[in-house]
Amino acid sequence: MTEPHRPAEDGGDGEDDEGVESAGSDHPTPDWDPLAYDPVTDDLDGFRTPLQRVVDRTRGWVALAIVLGLVLPVGGVAIAEWVFGRDADRLVEELGPDAPLARAMLLVSTTGCQGQRSTGSAFALAGPGGPVVVTNRHVVADAASITVRPLDGGPARQVRGHRLAIDADVAILDLPSDAVPPALARGAEARAGQDVRVVGFPGGRPALSEGEVAEQRGGRMLLDLRIAGGSSGSPVLDVDGAVVGQVFARASDGRAVATPLSALTTAVRAAVPAPAC
Repeated sequence: MTEPHRPAEDGGDGEDDEGVESAGSDHPTPDWDPLAYDPVTDDLDGFRTPLQRVVDRTRGWVALAIVLGLVLPVGGVAIAEWVFGRDADRLVEELGPDAPLARAMLLVSTTGCQGQRSTGSAFALAGPGGPVVVTNRHVVADAASITVRPLDGGPARQVRGHRLAIDADVAILDLPSDAVPPALARGAEARAGQDVRVVGFPGGRPALSEGEVAEQRGGRMLLDLRIAGGSSGSPVLDVDGAVVGQVFARASDGRAVATPLSALTTAVRAAVPAPAC
């Protein structure tokens, strides 16, 4: 790291090594001795102690640091917003004719009962009684506050309440009606070798992963595609854009593990209100 430029110690700022200003003084005294101070012959008007000199030299940098401290958080937010928007545009482009599917996606942000923060993914799923917004239970289980944000970068909305599935890693978010996005259709049960896509918010940023169903076993689907933290709750979509499952975990090799649609549907029906902190 390059150090900030400092004025030269000798001559650059008009001071000698003993702390006495040589510029602007009629009678400089390089070897000033405070015990022999004579106000008649010594002119120390404007004399600065070593500590004062340090303060003088650093005052500008301190002021700059204060300004940067105020500006950088705002700049950081602006950069994060720009990155989010750029990734959202890229995702829409990758989806091509299926771009409208992106409107069903929500970024979930939570503040836990102990103050911890985390993010995940959610989506609206079509159902007999209307759309339901689903995520993973582990994303919101210990949350004191939950907000969701649409892929288009709109403002975050507060979740009014949430329900937790009993026997699956599934949760339902209760949103104001005007905050519920368009719902994704339900697909047929997935099969091994079927092409699938996962749309979510790994690292809090929109992303698309493509692969296929490796196998189904024990009420779980292993997908031949990689995911990252923040993908929890993402929908698994078939080639038609219909939901065939929901991501909830990652295998040791980085591949996604998902709950099949049938188990997801059962979990949604059996969900109960989450306990308070």
